Amino acid sequence: MTIPFPGSASLGDGDGDGSPRAGDSPPFYARFSTASAALVYAGQVHRAEELGTARCLRGEGAWWLPVHLSLRAARDSVPSCGGALYAEHDGLLVRDRGWGEAPARGTGPERASLAPVPLAEVVRTAGLTATPPAAVAQVTVLASGTRLADLIRRALDLRLTVAYQRVELTPLFADGPARPAYAVDLAAAPGDVPPSLIAALERDPFVLVCRRAADDLLVQHRQASPLPDRALAALVDHGVWVLATGGHGCARLTAHGERLPGTAFVRLGRDVPLTPMDPGAEWPDTLPEPPEVTVVPARGHGQRVDAVLLSDEALACLPLVLEGRTLAETARLVRGRDRHLLIAPGGLLEDLPVGEPLHCLGPGQLYLPLGHRLRPLLPPAARRELFPALGGDAIVLTATGGHAFALSQAVPAWYLWAGEPPEIDVQLPPGVERTLRLVDHELMPETGGGERQTARRSSFLPRFTPPRPFRTRRGANTPTSINRPGWQEEAWALEQAGDLRRAAELHNRNNQPLQAARLYERAAELEERP
Repeated sequence: MTIPFPGSASLGDGDGDGSPRAGDSPPFYARFSTASAALVYAGQVHRAEELGTARCLRGEGAWWLPVHLSLRAARDSVPSCGGALYAEHDGLLVRDRGWGEAPARGTGPERASLAPVPLAEVVRTAGLTATPPAAVAQVTVLASGTRLADLIRRALDLRLTVAYQRVELTPLFADGPARPAYAVDLAAAPGDVPPSLIAALERDPFVLVCRRAADDLLVQHRQASPLPDRALAALVDHGVWVLATGGHGCARLTAHGERLPGTAFVRLGRDVPLTPMDPGAEWPDTLPEPPEVTVVPARGHGQRVDAVLLSDEALACLPLVLEGRTLAETARLVRGRDRHLLIAPGGLLEDLPVGEPLHCLGPGQLYLPLGHRLRPLLPPAARRELFPALGGDAIVLTATGGHAFALSQAVPAWYLWAGEPPEIDVQLPPGVERTLRLVDHELMPETGGGERQTARRSSFLPRFTPPRPFRTRRGANTPTSINRPGWQEEAWALEQAGDLRRAAELHNRNNQPLQAARLYERAAELEERP
């Protein structure tokens, strides 16, 4: 927004309190040690339309700007940019004292020794400075033809509006050969251009990302000149200026051809001819064949890990991952021929470095890999009919096929690394042990020679026989059922039956809020998903 000031005179034309001063000869000169400071001051005291014909002086290792201001205004404005005020007297530039009248005598550089230079040279010397990152709704990208198609397709994937035009770039501040390129305009409506896309383009040394400061001025993204954009655009003589740092350099852009939409690159190289309507054709009587249900990649923000699909190699690494972790107490393993399923009541809810993470799509125990969905989308009733979980089975669908696991064969995950326990020696008092041995001896039957039979029999001496844990080698016997706390078994049964809310209530009552929250979330997803 531009704030209007009364009158048409610039701040640089003043007398006393700012009224226009007659005459073309400037009363004062401002000396700056850097071109950046000179540009900042020029932007303060001149309007943009006046800078097209403005001139600067160069000499004495400094930059000099004519000052058409009153003495009071000049003394106030020049030091604000780190400059020093000089007054011209008898062809010499005399340093102002800062108080009283303007200096009438003194020594200093000769005015004639300063060489005039265009303001564009000051802009070139000052260069560009980095600016803080900010969201932008539009950028212009200069790229070669080899990167054009990939750039446009990626921008269209991000739902950006794309237009491009063939251009020619020639050196701006020097003579040199022209270089062909393409100018690609990326616009987001509504919203902003994704910062990740801009960051990726900026890492490419053969791509230049610019912001359009004016119709005829492009400035490198996150860069700015000390001179304001509107004032900088007033210096453009013809064509479009491109100002950039680093290895890109500054160039003059000349457009060729027409500005075209980027949608043509979606099917580049593949013609889709238009055909006239056949007035005699009738609609087909048969319905089209429905597409095959497949698993395809899709965006899945915030998905939680409910289970993990393991190969034989991943299963061998699982003890190293789970041993000593709290998850080992609740996790269950269902072994298959060459694929295995790691699950837990309420979901694993942890990212494991082995296997393929799964999320429960439902209804029942229907799992998909994280970041995937079914194509076409199916409502819960259709999924229940197409993938019935008979007898409490779990079904895992992947991009290459499907697997079914019998949940009744699930065993604790710690069976993988729990081997044979040591032999337990039952300690009894000596008197009790002697008595039991005598009773055991008396009950042994005698043989024909009067000796007692040593055949296999049940001894009265107690023995501690621990249960044999599940073995991981192939050909092992079917594992026994799991003895778990009653509420966990009940919650697991409710989850398999599809009663997720009651299962969540059990977890919540037994101080497992994460599992309860995940079950409530799954129940809500089944109600909301198509």
